[in-house]
Amino acid sequence: GYDLYYKLKTTTVWQKISLNGYSDTSAMINNLTPGATYQWKVRSKCTASLKSQFTAIKKFTLPFTFRQ
Repeated sequence: GYDLYYKLKTTTVWQKISLNGYSDTSAMINNLTPGATYQWKVRSKCTASLKSQFTAIKKFTLPFTFRQ
């Protein structure tokens, strides 16, 4: 499985999403802020105590949404 961590770039608290199946390679994250930049990192886990190092921290920015 995998541990996916994400956070707003301007904060210090990481949120964790656990993907437990070995074929689970995507996650849906709800309630993100439009126009905000987020950072994320991921690591693989074989057991509770056997985990890889985290990837380098990456970022993404959500587009602004407009309602008419």
